Amino acid sequence: MRELGKFYWKLDELAHKFPPYNIMVRYRIHCSLLYAAITYSMYTNYIKDIKTAAPFVAFTMWHFALYVYNRYTDRGEDTLNSAIEAMDDFHGKIAVALTWLMLIGGLGVLIYGGYPVIYYLVSLPCVFLYGQSLFGGKLRIKAITLVKNMYSVFFCWALPMILAGVTYAGSLDILSQYPPWGNLLAMFFGIMAYELIWDLRDVDGDRQSGVMTVPVRFGEDACKLLIAGLLLGGYLLNALPVELLMFLGFFAIIIRERCAPVLTHIMMLSQILIFNMDAVKAVFSF
Repeated sequence: MRELGKFYWKLDELAHKFPPYNIMVRYRIHCSLLYAAITYSMYTNYIKDIKTAAPFVAFTMWHFALYVYNRYTDRGEDTLNSAIEAMDDFHGKIAVALTWLMLIGGLGVLIYGGYPVIYYLVSLPCVFLYGQSLFGGKLRIKAITLVKNMYSVFFCWALPMILAGVTYAGSLDILSQYPPWGNLLAMFFGIMAYELIWDLRDVDGDRQSGVMTVPVRFGEDACKLLIAGLLLGGYLLNALPVELLMFLGFFAIIIRERCAPVLTHIMMLSQILIFNMDAVKAVFSF
């Protein structure tokens, strides 16, 4: 196992020699690429050309802005977890500028497409709340055990996906006609498992930063038991494909405290390539 760990760290070192990889992981581009692939598959029937792609594009930009801003607010923690991926002052300034560029650009895309902007505008605070300190630094969502993960599931992933559909429909009535419970269930089991796997990787830095994730508060074994419960629940409720559940289970086994960061990036990129590649190709071809 020790030799395998050395191999993963060597792979991590080699991967960082490629500038495109550095940019991707520093700005979490692959996270939003996965979001785009999943969302596109949900609204394929709506997307016929550039204008009809407006809600999909706008909320993908919204999602990317959230992740980029979170990388900016997490600079200190990221230095402890993976210094080579952390943002310095230069990249921090780019991140803030990119956040606003994405959000303003998303608004412009909706206006260009002729879609209502109200649902986009009211959701904007969610972009900043995830990593921001509140009440003079006394409270931070990311520092509350499980609240951090639940926020990511429902506000970082499920919310923009659902609001894209509401924007297509032009009314909240669509939620009563076509309740999104199936998508929410899939998001809960899938993204929650993802979140906990990433927490396993970052437990050492999170502990030093005072971020009380599940593995920090309850230990690595308890976290893996929770992941197993999520995967079992996803199977019993038929919320996710069995292949995807097995895929996540595999990475939950091999990812542990102080493991090479490249493993979590391989996990996300592998999911895109194995389960979502058709949607990714469609995204870049419409």
